[in-house]
Amino acid sequence: MGKRFKAKDVFLTNATTKTEIEGAIVGRYTPIGPNKWDDYEFERDDGDELFTVDADKQIQVEPIGAKPEVLFRVRSGRNVLFLRWVMTEEDEREVATGKWGVQEAEQATRLEKILGLAPKNDPRDDMMEYFLDVKATPRE
Repeated sequence: MGKRFKAKDVFLTNATTKTEIEGAIVGRYTPIGPNKWDDYEFERDDGDELFTVDADKQIQVEPIGAKPEVLFRVRSGRNVLFLRWVMTEEDEREVATGKWGVQEAEQATRLEKILGLAPKNDPRDDMMEYFLDVKATPRE
């Protein structure tokens, strides 16, 4: 039996996917009753199964994870999946060709210097900015 969570604490969206992304399933929140307000039970998964998240899908980005790892939650039917973002071959090509990441980071750094802003400390920021429309800071 897994750990129980209140329904209101399981899925609080803070971002929307701009493009299709993939995640390795590292856990599942499953409702223990038929009603949407029933508690959820969390079970860890080995991360071998991949799940594709479509564009324009509401997700919850987690504030934790070894950087540059990105962890997030997404609803799948009645369940909420806990995923580790997996870069696809296409994503990796975009990184290698500078379609996103390095160029954007250099531009952001120049702009930060011009505006006198503190530099970003989290390497996930550029990746998240390219693929996600983040509505709120991930909660701690």
